[in-house]
Amino acid sequence: MLSPGKIGRTKILMSYSLDNLSFYYLPKKPIIKNLHLELERGCSYVLLGTNGSGKTTFLRILNGLLKPVFGSIRLNDTDLHSYKRSKIAQLVSFVPQNYTVHFPFTVYETVLMGRYPYKANFSDYSQKDHQTTLSILEKTGLSELAYKKITEISGGEKQRVALARSLCQQTPILLLDEPFSNLDIHYSLFFIRLFKDLVQKGSLVVTSVHDLIMAPLLADKVLFFEPQGISLYTDKEKAFQPEILKRVFKVNIHFPHLDDGKQWFSSINAMTNNQPSPSSHVVNQHEGLSKF
Repeated sequence: MLSPGKIGRTKILMSYSLDNLSFYYLPKKPIIKNLHLELERGCSYVLLGTNGSGKTTFLRILNGLLKPVFGSIRLNDTDLHSYKRSKIAQLVSFVPQNYTVHFPFTVYETVLMGRYPYKANFSDYSQKDHQTTLSILEKTGLSELAYKKITEISGGEKQRVALARSLCQQTPILLLDEPFSNLDIHYSLFFIRLFKDLVQKGSLVVTSVHDLIMAPLLADKVLFFEPQGISLYTDKEKAFQPEILKRVFKVNIHFPHLDDGKQWFSSINAMTNNQPSPSSHVVNQHEGLSKF
């Protein structure tokens, strides 16, 4: 258990360091208590636990939206809350649950907003911002929806737009709260593969997941949120053993073919090869833009 124990430090550059961190909304009802934890770059952490166990709260703490009641959180060896929000947005992207946009922006405009942290005050988006947006739209299969209003597309399409906007921020850290909840299996597997590729290039990805089929595919390490504290499992095969899942979720679950995710990833490769290509007509309409 990480609470109150402490993980040994290594020589690896740590992105986050949480020291004796506690948080609660109501006194005497701690959500997180005396947590010592380090989250390193080049790793994918999956958060698992029942509803209300603190996963979303934890992600909001990592994003600086909530401040610990006790203890500290450091990002790249600097107190997280000493950063300006604009700087955090250049380091950390956050995709919340139930992503909603109430104004009729186009899909293109919405994804382009991921470049906002890099935009100088009162200036237009740069050519590089537009090129990055076009590239992300193409990579995520959203080019054909570029001119559609985000208020007129499906829930699954909105979720893809939210993930595309996060990717457009090009941050070394991604915090994802139930990112696959509205996606069909094809796009769930596609984004898992994409996030794993980012991790291999040095990104830190922290994801809250409810789908226990998807969790082993994305996880390098697993954090279980339980009433008695938060447990870190560095070996994901051990994390998904029936006795541990029964303790956390109070149900009997068994993964007979986990096999370190290899069988699942063969499916991912097959499906991503069939990823729908974007419309060249839509892309060409954006070529040469200096502003939207």
